[in-house]
Amino acid sequence: MMKKLIAVLLLLGCGPVQAALLTAYFDFTIEVLDETDAFVTKYGLADGLIVNGQAVYSDATLTGIGDELIIFETPDAFSIQIGTLSLNASDDVDFGSGFAPGVRYFDGEFQEFEFFYEETIGSTTYGVGLFEEFEIGEDNIDDPVVIHTGLINVSIVPLPAAVWLFGTGLIGLIGVARRKKS
Repeated sequence: MMKKLIAVLLLLGCGPVQAALLTAYFDFTIEVLDETDAFVTKYGLADGLIVNGQAVYSDATLTGIGDELIIFETPDAFSIQIGTLSLNASDDVDFGSGFAPGVRYFDGEFQEFEFFYEETIGSTTYGVGLFEEFEIGEDNIDDPVVIHTGLINVSIVPLPAAVWLFGTGLIGLIGVARRKKS
């Protein structure tokens, strides 16, 4: 009976390949050029500060062919910390539009994030962008902060495979325990 149960479970688990959950971590180091700038002082930016964040998304829609964009549809799919400023996907100026924020792939390879946030302090509008590079800047003025290229690391977490591995291991332990009782 136990052998038939294991065979059925293994056959059920051999369906089509499941999408993987991807997590992209990133961090950048900043250099402040104007310590008196309103954005710099409001959010406590300083030389050497590390800006970091992450995005969690599924690769279910990726075909691996050409230019592809995965849109972050929930606020918690993306987060970034810049000094005391915390942003998530819903802070993007295009959130909910179907254009951004998101992550771009080309022929199956990670290319860039697409995220842009705007804030007006006094009469100056600041933009925070994460594309091929991370940027903080003012409209028509020299940027108050220089961003030193950081690391973007995309890791794959194949959740369905992990679940099946755990499940078959658990079934094996149950079988061993039943044999010891007999």
